[in-house]
Amino acid sequence: MKERRVVTSFLTYTEGSETFSQGNKLLLLKRSDKVRTYQNHWAGVSGGIETNDSSPLERALKEIREETSLSSNDITLIRSGKPLKITTEITWKVYPFLFHINSPTLINQIRIDWEHQTFKWINPSEIINYECVPSLLETLHRVYLPLCVHEGLNDLFKNRSSGAQELSMKALDILKEAVKSKECRTISKDTLELWRNLLNIGWHLTQIRPNMKASISYGIINVLKRSKQFLQEGKKLSLEEFETFVIDLIDQTKSTFQENEKKINENFLNVLFPSLGVKKLQGGQETNPPLKIHIITLSYSSTICSALSSLIQNFINYSSSQLREDYDSSSLTITIMESRPLNEGATLAKKLSSFLPSSTNTPSHSICIQVITDVSCNYFMSSVTHVLLGADRILGNNGNIINKIGSMSLALSANYFNKPVYILSKSDKIASFSSSGDEPSGEMEQESKKEEGEEMEENDSTELTNSYGQDWIDNIREKNVLIRNIYFEMVESKFINGYLMEIDDDVINVNMIKELWNLRKDSEKIFDEIYRGYRELLGEKGQPQSAEDTVIKLVDRASNSTLLEDRRAAILGLKGLSREYRQEVGEKSLGSLLHILNEDKADIDTAKAILEILNILCTPDIHEIHEDSSNIHLFLDILQEYDFYVRFHDIQLLRALLIVRPDHVQDCILTAPMGISQGLLLLISLTENNADIQKIVAFENAFERLLEIIAEEDGLNGGIIVQDCLQLIHNLLRYNVSNQNFFRETSCIQRIPALLSYSAEFQHQGFELEFLVQDWHDQKIVNTIVLLELIKILVVPNNMNTVTNQNVMVQCGVLKPIIELALSSNAPSPVKSNSLYALADLIRGNQNSQEFLSRIVVTVPHPSYRISDSLDPSQANRNSAQSSQDQIPTLPPRPAVMALIAVAVGAEHLESYSTRAAATYAFESYTFNNINAQLVLASTLTPPPDDNPNSEIFAAKPQSAGSLLLSALLEWEDSEADPYVVWFASVIFSHILMNNEKSKEIARAIFIGDGNENAEENVSLLHSIAGNLMMATRQNADVRVLIGYLSVLCVWLWDSPISIREFLSEGAHLQMLITPITQSSGIDTIVQGLCAFLLGICYEFNHNLDPQITRSTLQPILLNRIGFDQFVNRITRLRESTHFKHATQYLQILPEAAAKGLPDLYFDYAFVEFFKNNYEIIQRSIRADPNAKSSLGYKGSDYQGENDSTSMIISYKDVIQTQEKEINQLKESIKQIENQLESQ
Repeated sequence: MKERRVVTSFLTYTEGSETFSQGNKLLLLKRSDKVRTYQNHWAGVSGGIETNDSSPLERALKEIREETSLSSNDITLIRSGKPLKITTEITWKVYPFLFHINSPTLINQIRIDWEHQTFKWINPSEIINYECVPSLLETLHRVYLPLCVHEGLNDLFKNRSSGAQELSMKALDILKEAVKSKECRTISKDTLELWRNLLNIGWHLTQIRPNMKASISYGIINVLKRSKQFLQEGKKLSLEEFETFVIDLIDQTKSTFQENEKKINENFLNVLFPSLGVKKLQGGQETNPPLKIHIITLSYSSTICSALSSLIQNFINYSSSQLREDYDSSSLTITIMESRPLNEGATLAKKLSSFLPSSTNTPSHSICIQVITDVSCNYFMSSVTHVLLGADRILGNNGNIINKIGSMSLALSANYFNKPVYILSKSDKIASFSSSGDEPSGEMEQESKKEEGEEMEENDSTELTNSYGQDWIDNIREKNVLIRNIYFEMVESKFINGYLMEIDDDVINVNMIKELWNLRKDSEKIFDEIYRGYRELLGEKGQPQSAEDTVIKLVDRASNSTLLEDRRAAILGLKGLSREYRQEVGEKSLGSLLHILNEDKADIDTAKAILEILNILCTPDIHEIHEDSSNIHLFLDILQEYDFYVRFHDIQLLRALLIVRPDHVQDCILTAPMGISQGLLLLISLTENNADIQKIVAFENAFERLLEIIAEEDGLNGGIIVQDCLQLIHNLLRYNVSNQNFFRETSCIQRIPALLSYSAEFQHQGFELEFLVQDWHDQKIVNTIVLLELIKILVVPNNMNTVTNQNVMVQCGVLKPIIELALSSNAPSPVKSNSLYALADLIRGNQNSQEFLSRIVVTVPHPSYRISDSLDPSQANRNSAQSSQDQIPTLPPRPAVMALIAVAVGAEHLESYSTRAAATYAFESYTFNNINAQLVLASTLTPPPDDNPNSEIFAAKPQSAGSLLLSALLEWEDSEADPYVVWFASVIFSHILMNNEKSKEIARAIFIGDGNENAEENVSLLHSIAGNLMMATRQNADVRVLIGYLSVLCVWLWDSPISIREFLSEGAHLQMLITPITQSSGIDTIVQGLCAFLLGICYEFNHNLDPQITRSTLQPILLNRIGFDQFVNRITRLRESTHFKHATQYLQILPEAAAKGLPDLYFDYAFVEFFKNNYEIIQRSIRADPNAKSSLGYKGSDYQGENDSTSMIISYKDVIQTQEKEINQLKESIKQIENQLESQ
C-alpha cells in the first residue's frame, strides 16, 4: 500500500498572561469543497511533505504560512511528537507539531487560503464534538500533553544545575504525576490506551535533554517495559488498579536508583581508599597510619556528592582513631572547580560543607574544601591524588564520556601530571552516542539542536552576559560578537583510568564497558518502538546524459505532465542545471517556465524553484523576461504570496529587472492593478527589522507620500492599501527614534485628525453627526485600529520624546477626535477599546493633555438609538446620510471624565469588558501624577439622589462623576451578576485616593444618608465600604467584589492614621479582618492575603490617635490570635498567586475572553506595584516595638512626619546596616584565605 508523509500542526494561544504555556485555545480549520480529500471535515494545519523539504518541520512552517498567513516569527514551536501511521484507502504517516502563537493579537490576523472555508478557536477537549479527519484526536494527543507533563518538561529543560541522576528521578516524578492526573484519565478509555499515552509521555521525557538521555531513558523504559509485560499477561484490571501498579513501579525504580548510589559509594571507598573503606572500618583497627588525600572534581553530580560525603564521614572516623601526634600528618583536601556560568561547583561545596566537623572534634586544617576557578586546575594538580568525574552519558562502543564542559580540560591536566582519572557513574548511563538519531522536538528541544556531528547542549547566552554588565551588552548588541554557552563536552577513554559503578566491586575498564554494552544492545529495541526519529526523503538520481538532451526532456516533462509533483520534479532538475548550463536552460525553457509560473504560482515549491531559475537567467540580453509587461505583472502578483522564500526570490528578480530596464519596470508597476499594493508589501518586508533601511525609506519622503496615498484611497474608509500604508508607517516608526523625530518635524502628526475624518470645524461645533455616527465595515475597523496603534507608538510611556509628542497632539487637535471616538461614537467595541488605550497614553503624565480632557464635554447617543444602530447598520447609513443632528436622540451633555467613569462601571450596559477595562486604564492615566484632578474628583463624591424625575434611564440622571462612582461602588447587590461594576469602581476610587492625603480627608467627610453629618443613621463612606465588604463576604459574593473593596481600603488606610482611627473605631472591622486570616478552608487565599496586608497597615500606621485601640493593644491580638508565621504566609501566598502575578500593566482583556463570561482580571497593576514595594515592611511590622514610630513615617496633615526621601531612607536603614556587616565579614574572610594561600 502506498504511503504518504504529511505534517499536521496544531496552533494554540493562551487566554490570560501565562509566560510559557502550550495554550488553552486550539485552532481548527474546516476543509473546503476544493480539496481532494476529506472535504468539509475539520483538521489542523496540514500538508504533504515534498521531496525538497529538508525536514517535516520545514514543511509544517510552510503550511502554516500558506493556510493561516502566520510567519515563523509569529509562532513558537512547543514540541513535535512521535510520528504515527493512519491507514485508510492509503497509509498516512503523520508528523504532529504543536505551535503557540506569540501574541493573542495575532489571532485577528489569520487569513485562511482556498483549502479551507472557515476556522474556529475551541477548547482542546471540545475536539470530540467536531467531524474531523481520521485520527485527529490521537494526533493531537501526541503533542498536546497534560498540563503537569508540559510544566514538568519545562522544568527539566530549564534545570541546568542538577545532574543526570537527579533529572532521572525528576522525570520519573513527572511520569508519576501524569498517571495520577485527571487529564490522562480523561483521554484514556482503558488500560491499554493509558499505557499508550504514558508511552507518548515517556517519549517526550527522554527527548527533552539529549545529553541526559541515557540516564533518563533507563528509568522510563524500565517502567514502560514492565507495565507492558504486566498487561500482556492478560490480567483484567480497572484503570485505578493499573494506575496503582504503575505508580508502584515508579517508586520501585526510584528506590533502585538510591540503592545503586549506595553501592557506588561503597565501591568508591573500598577500591580507591582501602583504609577508609567499610570493610576496613568494620575490622576494628584501633589506630591508623597517617593518610593524605587530595581529590579534584568539577560541577555538581549527585553521585559524586554522595561519594564525597561518605568519604568525609569515614575520614572523620578514621582520624578519631589516630594517635595525637599523627593529627597533623593526615589531611583530606577536596578541590572543586566552580563550573561557570551557573557555578554548580559552588553548590557542591556548600552541600559538602554541611558534613564538616567542628574544630573541637577534628583539627580544622585536616579537612579542607576549596573552590577554584575553572581555568586554574593546573595550579593545584601537582598535589592531587585522584581526579573524579561524573558522566551524563558513557558511550558503549568506546568508553568515551559526555560530561559538563571543563571535564576535558581537567582530564588533560591530569594526564600531563600523571594523575589517575576515575568516572563515578551508574551503569544506566551506558548508551550509544545517539539512541535513534532523534531530532529535538520542540521549543525547549530546539535550543539543544546542533549541526551535524555535534550533540552538545548549548544554553542561553544570557547566563554568561548577565555577569558582564549592561554597558558591555549594549556595546556588542549591534556587532558581530558571538556568545557561546556550551554545556557538555566529550572526554576520550584514553584519558580515563577506570569506571566505578554499582555492577562490580572493582574498577571497570573500557573493554568491560564495551562488553556490557554488547549485552545490553537488545534493550535498545524498545527505543526503536518509542523513539522513531524523522527520516529524510532521498530522491533518486538519474543517469548521466548530455546537458541539452536533459534540458529538453525536463522541459517536456514540466510542460506536459498532468501531475503537479512530476512538473515540480522536472523544474527542480532544471534548477540544478541552470548555473552550469545557463545558455541551454535559457534557450530551451524560458517561455515554458514563465507559462508554468503563471499556471502553478499557487504551489510554493514550484514558484520558488522557477523564480530561482529566472534570477540566474536574468541578464540584459534576455529580452523575453522584461519586455513583456504581463511578466512584470505576474511577478507583482506573486508578491501576495506569504512564503518568505517566494517573496525573497521574487524581490530579487524585480530588483534585477529594475537594473536592466528601470523605466519600463516602473511603468508596469504603476499600471498594474495591484501595483501600489505590491510595492507597499515589498517595502513592508524590507523595513520590518532593519533600522538602516527604515531610515533610508523615511528620508526619501516616505511619510508624506504614504499619507497622500491614504488620502487618495478615501482615508480610513479605504481598502487594504490604506492598511498597508499604515503598516509601513508602523515599521518606520516603531523602535526608531530618529524616524519618530522626523515624523513630528515634518508636521505629519498634524495630519492625523484628517485621517480620522475629523476636521478643525468639528471642534468648534462640539457635536457632529457625520463623525458621531459612521458606517463601520470590517476594513475600516482594521484601518482605524492600526492608526490608533500608530498614535500609541509615538506616545509610549517613559520614552524620551513622549511628552513632546503629547503636546504636539494636543495642539494640533489629535486628542479631541480620540475622545469623541472613544466616548461619543457608534464605533464597535474593538475600536473603542483601542481609542481608550490611545487616549490613556496621550494623557498619561502630561498636565496639558490631562487638563484638556477635564474641559471636554461629550454628547452620547441615547442607548435606544445605539442599540437599533448596531442591529441594522444599513439603517444607520440612511440615518447618517438623511438625518440631521437634532433627529438623533442623545443623553444630556456631560464631562468626558464622567463619561469615562460611566463606561468603566458599565452604567450604560452596552460596553464590553475589554472596553470597560480600557476606560479604567484611561482614568488611571488621567490621575497619574495629577494631584489636582484627584482633589477635584474627590470633591464630587456625593451620594446620588434617590429619585430623579427627569429620566428612568440611569445614564441620564443628573449626576456628578463622584456620585456615579459611589453608586457603582456601594450598590453592589444591584449588580450581583456583574462583579466588575464594583471592581472597576474600586480601581477608579483607589486612584483618586492614592498618595493623596487631601483626597482621603475629603472622602472621610462623606456620609451616606441624608447628607447631614450629625444625623444618627448616617454612615461614613469608609464605614459603608467596610460594611459592604462584610455583607459581600457573608453572602459569598464573587471574589472580585471582595478584592475590590479590600484594595480600596488598603490604599485609603496606607499612611493615614486618622483614617485608621476611624476604621478601627468600629470593633467589628477588626474581627472582619482576623476571621478570614485564621480560617483554614472555605476562603480564597487572595482574600486572606489582602486581609492580612490591610491588618498590617492598620498596625504599622496606627499612631495611637485613639487610646482605645493602640499598637500595644493590637500587637497581642495579631501575634496570639493569628501568629507571626501565619500572618507572613498569608501575605506570601497572595504575592505568589497566579492572578496576582498575571496582572497586566494596561488592564487588557481580549475580546474573545470577554465574550465567554467573566474575564481573568483580578488586580490593577498599580495596586500590584504598590503591594510589591511595601509587603516586606508590613510583614515585619507586627513584630516591631509597638511604642516605636512607624518605619515609614507619616505624611498626613495632622502628623509631623518625615518627607518622602527621608522616610525611604529610614525604611531601608536596616537593610543597609545588614549589608555593611556582610561586607565586613566577607572582607575578613578574604584576608584569611589570602593568609592561607601565602602560608602554602
